[in-house]
Amino acid sequence: MSETTQMCGAHSMKKLQMLPRNLIELVRSSVVTRPRGAGRQNHRATQDVDTVADYWRITLFNVVLDHLIQEMETRILSNEHRFATQYLLPNRLPGLQDEMIPTIYAAYGPDLQYAFEAFGNEVARA
Repeated sequence: MSETTQMCGAHSMKKLQMLPRNLIELVRSSVVTRPRGAGRQNHRATQDVDTVADYWRITLFNVVLDHLIQEMETRILSNEHRFATQYLLPNRLPGLQDEMIPTIYAAYGPDLQYAFEAFGNEVARA
């Protein structure tokens, strides 16, 4: 590696080391404000709050929290029948009940190449 490349690399590293300090200073020096409410705003409601913290809590935090809850309901609770599949694991197999087999097959049937009878036979064989 040439001396020029080493100097350029050292200069770049110095810049990168300075970046976090500059970023922290920028964040500390910034003042959090809320956008001014326009009288003719058509696309969103103006929040009627007194503090900046309340404004950001209502406009960002509550929306993100609502989205997170909706995603959890969609991905976890609506697929509750798929949790019965854990009883096909060897250590959980003794807990498998006959009523669970149609539920498991209904959840994964389109992905399986077996008919329900063959699936039931495979489970019984295990």
